[in-house]
Amino acid sequence: MFHEVKFIGRGGQGAVTTAELLASAAFFEGLCATAFPFYGAERRGAPVRAYARISDKPIKRHSAIYHPDSVIVFDLRLADAREMEIEEVDEGLKPDGVVVINARKKPLINAKRVVLVDASRIASEEGLIVGEFILVGTPLLGAFSKVTQAVSLEALKKAIKEKFAGKKEKFIEKNIQALIKGYESAIEA
Repeated sequence: MFHEVKFIGRGGQGAVTTAELLASAAFFEGLCATAFPFYGAERRGAPVRAYARISDKPIKRHSAIYHPDSVIVFDLRLADAREMEIEEVDEGLKPDGVVVINARKKPLINAKRVVLVDASRIASEEGLIVGEFILVGTPLLGAFSKVTQAVSLEALKKAIKEKFAGKKEKFIEKNIQALIKGYESAIEA
């Protein structure tokens, strides 16, 4: 098993943290994983990419991911390449790849498999808001888990508990509930 994931979000939405949560969950499943960010303008609201690799063997690649198995999109507006100013969301996506997107209706992208989850609504309901940003990462991870089976919901729950232990403990239950709701409400477009 070797699964590469590209995360596309805006600075402040939690794309980097979400990639880290996925890698931690993979470790809990006994897999090897890496996660790393790629920053552009390095400001809140600017487009941000993060990457994660999951494998049952040691990972020797440490570069950006150009042909992902999955793409997770945090903001529907980023599905428009003109807005992104980087690349099309589905550029390089493997033929059997999937795009998991925070949206209620399918955007105009070329991917064969598109999974929708209203992550903004879910995160808002759970109180996952910091400043002006709705933190949609955990509902998106729930949808990702459902459609790819790359990591289990239980491993993602453990990763959330570990990540938010201590000073951020109040976010554990909110994120777990958002994760479950994302899993349950994900639909293929």
